[in-house]
Amino acid sequence: MAVMAREAWTDQRLDDLNARVEKGFDEVKGEIRDLRTETKAEFTEARREMKAEFSEVRKEMNSRFNSIEARFDAFQRTLILGLTSMTASIVGALLVTQL
Repeated sequence: MAVMAREAWTDQRLDDLNARVEKGFDEVKGEIRDLRTETKAEFTEARREMKAEFSEVRKEMNSRFNSIEARFDAFQRTLILGLTSMTASIVGALLVTQL
């Protein structure tokens, strides 16, 4: 069986390792920074699209609610006209029968 030679960790080797580790962390930090920038841009775009879409939905809903309100107003006018006509007919019939 072969005996492996034990390597000595000199200050220079430790400094090289430290430099490589720091370089790796700097790369990771850069990637995270890029990812944050990209994510922020995508969220900004998504927020802009959502605002535009909600604006369109609000316009459509307001249009439909306005048409429903118009129909209720027309129905209310019809009811008032019908009740007024019925009241006038009853009062007229009572007056005719009393004379």
